[in-house]
Amino acid sequence: SSRRGIAGTAALLVTAGTLAACGGEESGATPTLTWYINPDSGGQAEIASRCSDASEGVYNIEVSVLPRNSDAQREQLVRRLAAADKSIDLMSLDVPFAPELAQAGFLAPVPSDVASEVSEGVVQGALESARPRCYVIFLKTLVTTAATRVAEGEMRPLLDGENPLERMRRLSHEREPFYRRDDAEVRNDPPRTAEQAADEVLKLARTAAGW
Repeated sequence: SSRRGIAGTAALLVTAGTLAACGGEESGATPTLTWYINPDSGGQAEIASRCSDASEGVYNIEVSVLPRNSDAQREQLVRRLAAADKSIDLMSLDVPFAPELAQAGFLAPVPSDVASEVSEGVVQGALESARPRCYVIFLKTLVTTAATRVAEGEMRPLLDGENPLERMRRLSHEREPFYRRDDAEVRNDPPRTAEQAADEVLKLARTAAGW
């Protein structure tokens, strides 16, 4: 079977999220594509049916419903992608998960002509939009501390399938220029407690941000 790169955009119209294509199909008879969807009232299944009919026998699309919990959805998709599961041909991807999956290498770059078209008239990013009215504080944590906290918490797609500590070191280095766009920095490592870090944030808010 052939592998296709995951697309960040798709020809199908999906209002519940971004549709990304990835898996493969066997040659021979009309291929059946499996679309992993978020639970809804039937809209995505209807889209699958209409697209199958419109293909005039080129393919059929069947839906497979993901868990209702968003974290469980993300975990199932990440595990299948990391294992190169060939049963995934299409997937509905909630917008908040797209950056994580892209940095993990699961999403292909958006073609330049498509990127240009979909970037026209969009609003600024959250940081740029907030800066004129906000005071940005970077809660800085040692990579080793962050790795320990992640190991004790929920699954992170960016860290799946490799040494979490090494991956976090690379991410920290790559993101440093972005983090440096803050207005202030607060350390968030032991022996300092979360309450002490919060107190410093409040102090900065009152003395520098004009609360």
